[in-house]
Amino acid sequence: MTSCRNKYVILTSSELISEGFKDWVGQNQRIIEYEKSGDWPGLLRYALDTHPDFNDVNWATVFSKLGRMSRTARSIKSDESFVALRKVFEKRLEEEGMSWMGMQAIGNILHAHGVMRLKSPAVYLALDSDAPRIVLSGLPRHISNCIYALARLGHSGSTFAAAVETKDVAGFVAGEGQPQD
Repeated sequence: MTSCRNKYVILTSSELISEGFKDWVGQNQRIIEYEKSGDWPGLLRYALDTHPDFNDVNWATVFSKLGRMSRTARSIKSDESFVALRKVFEKRLEEEGMSWMGMQAIGNILHAHGVMRLKSPAVYLALDSDAPRIVLSGLPRHISNCIYALARLGHSGSTFAAAVETKDVAGFVAGEGQPQD
């Protein structure tokens, strides 16, 4: 299988179709349409209906868009569809960890958790388990999104913090100077 994360890899049409790339792009477009219309209940229904086909980017887009919308619709967090969707996501994390996710998706999902103040032992455990990979492979903005979420949620993230400390990325993160994804 050819990785679609590498911007230097050219995928053939058959690879795009066989990897479900078109489906994922279409799903993200629908998610974005729901956000643009402000229809967070519709977004939640759509996500619950299509989540079995989601890749990491789809999950990140859902959480990111809901995080943005939660600033005006505080009832999202307590909505039964949102609670159900979180349970599905957390179950996948419990079963697979974060190894199936790219750095940007991890950073964006954690950032959304911080924005929405979503405390999740499953997210913390998965983040701690995959901390070395995230810290070694992630860009500063991805790492800082994780740090932001942990701080906002009042979680020590000791394993993640230790991984950051061993890499000495604090200056690297602070010096990037790019806005969040």
